[in-house]
Amino acid sequence: MMHRLIATLSIASLMAGAIGSVYAKTSDIMAGDVLSLAVSQPTSYSMNSCVDENGNIRLPKLGYIHVAGLSLDEIDRKLLKHLKNQGFKDPEVFVSVSSYTSRKIYVLGEVKGSSLNANNSVLLPVYEDMTALQAVSSVGGFTEEADLSKVLVRRLTAEGEIELIPVPAQAIMNGEKVEDIVLKPTDMLIIPRRD
Repeated sequence: MMHRLIATLSIASLMAGAIGSVYAKTSDIMAGDVLSLAVSQPTSYSMNSCVDENGNIRLPKLGYIHVAGLSLDEIDRKLLKHLKNQGFKDPEVFVSVSSYTSRKIYVLGEVKGSSLNANNSVLLPVYEDMTALQAVSSVGGFTEEADLSKVLVRRLTAEGEIELIPVPAQAIMNGEKVEDIVLKPTDMLIIPRRD
């Protein structure tokens, strides 16, 4: 007879693990997200586990498992693999998000909008994939002084390095078929002033 184990996992602070490729989704698990986990096994128990500063959760009999920066499907597959490696026979795993933490990006520089502070910056909540130009549009667009050829996304990599990603703002505004940059939580979108 199979029982369902439901454990709520609270994902705590790890920014680096949630940062990956330029085109990664904002739905990847990150610090502060709350996960629900269901595993079928002959015995049932429930527990809470937080992601540590290295991006790991700790589960009984499984030990530490890295989850920050992964999608729900990736976490599901990873947990299933770990359970099978620990001798669990035909385990079933279901992972869902109980709640997402606030995902914010920062917009600095030459943008319009009443939500700007004294430093020409604004915090934007990101609940779905948001591109650089969508973020600019949501705060009122570029100012007349914006240098569209030098727009950048400043991102912290998983290794703790700062990556500067050029945004093809001028090409997009000219109607060219180029991909915009999908923003990740804590990205900084920088729109410099023309010289």
